[in-house]
Amino acid sequence: MAVAPSELADRSSYGRAALIAKLARMLAAERQRGLAGHWTYEPARHRALLAVYHHEKAAFRRDFQA
Repeated sequence: MAVAPSELADRSSYGRAALIAKLARMLAAERQRGLAGHWTYEPARHRALLAVYHHEKAAFRRDFQA
């Protein structure tokens, strides 16, 4: 995953929102590769990205949206 360690370490609301947005962009790109039948598409990577995305969104809601 193309995320810097500093991006993962930033647990502020802004940092988490930025990470979630980046994950959403990565998911969209992976989805496009899959729909296009591109040879670099990897279902395991897609599932892993989706799991991390859902985990981060849940953590954001839990920590910052009472």
